[in-house]
Amino acid sequence: MKLFVLSKENLELSQAEAERLHGIKGRRAGEFLFLDVDECKEGLALTRSIHDILFETSTEKLESDAAGFDWNRHVEPPFAVRGIDEKKFAGHVWRALEAAGKQPSVDLKNPKTKIVVFKIKEKIMITKSLWVNQEKFFDRRPHLRPKNHPTGLSPKLARAMVNLAGAETILDPFCGAGGILLEGSLAGRRMTGVDIDERQIARAEENLTHYEVAATLTIGDATRCDALGAFDAIVTDLPLGKNAKLENPESTFSGFFKAAARITGTVVVATDSQFNLRKCFRKFFEEKGYFDWYLHKGMEKRIFLLGKP
Repeated sequence: MKLFVLSKENLELSQAEAERLHGIKGRRAGEFLFLDVDECKEGLALTRSIHDILFETSTEKLESDAAGFDWNRHVEPPFAVRGIDEKKFAGHVWRALEAAGKQPSVDLKNPKTKIVVFKIKEKIMITKSLWVNQEKFFDRRPHLRPKNHPTGLSPKLARAMVNLAGAETILDPFCGAGGILLEGSLAGRRMTGVDIDERQIARAEENLTHYEVAATLTIGDATRCDALGAFDAIVTDLPLGKNAKLENPESTFSGFFKAAARITGTVVVATDSQFNLRKCFRKFFEEKGYFDWYLHKGMEKRIFLLGKP
């Protein structure tokens, strides 16, 4: 069993991202998500860290369970212990390593093994740290890229949408300056981007080159994206607002969903939360869930997860 410490920015989306990427439903308690998986997928946007649960106990049994646990099997020095009762746990680990003939040592900054103790409701979880999110999303914000565009998504949300798709081959038919393409490519997905504006395709290409990743780029109409062949998923941010220059968004988006239904069974799409997108996709896709992402000044993005009926 693995313990995922989720970002508090949006717990519902954080949970859905981790579950979809791993292909399994879990159980959440506050910011903690339990997933019964053997291997953990890295590259998550909204998970702060992942831990292997070594054992769980209670306050009353904490001392005896810690003393009887086989620390030698799970700990390689130098080690560190973080969380509640750090000194007590460190003592148990130290004595177990000594008894096994190992030379125990502690390194709080760069341990080989990091033990983290959490108290979750009435239970105490003793875990081994597996992964800590060190992605530099902040450094890839749209205005810091070589070619910015005012409609660009935050890198963290773009990555979360890619992971929410749970797919390997992904099409973004409104790719703009390539924010979703960039995050998907950095996460190892095979990305294809389409935009009707050749200037946007040029911006996307320059941004991808700057971060030393690649995607297939095509000038084209999203309402005819079915000409590109099949994809595992479509992930896109629909162009709305004064910078989008769409004369009839409802007609354009309905045409897009009609074409999308011919080439994929999964769509993850972001839109202005005030726009009624359901009337555009309800003939072609079934709503599997949605998540609201706060932007600023009362503005929100709504992210829909869609599938075939």
